[in-house]
Amino acid sequence: MKNQLITEAYIQYGFAGLSFILIGIIVWMITQLISVINNNNKVLAKLHDTANSSIEADEKLREAIKETKDEIRGFKDELLKRPCISKN
Repeated sequence: MKNQLITEAYIQYGFAGLSFILIGIIVWMITQLISVINNNNKVLAKLHDTANSSIEADEKLREAIKETKDEIRGFKDELLKRPCISKN
């Protein structure tokens, strides 16, 4: 009977030790997960800023294209006002 009590105590200590180890692993995994989430948030913030700057650059490019088209139309009108010198 006494022998059985000793082994039960060792088994209980073994389970307690295993429990502490597993809790430590879970805590470590949660800290790693929090680190990954923080890094993902930083990346998402940079992507958001990049998308905003791309939108601004696109708007500027569209404005430059519009101005260029207006200039070309003005040149076309000026050229059409001049007489053609190649006519016989």
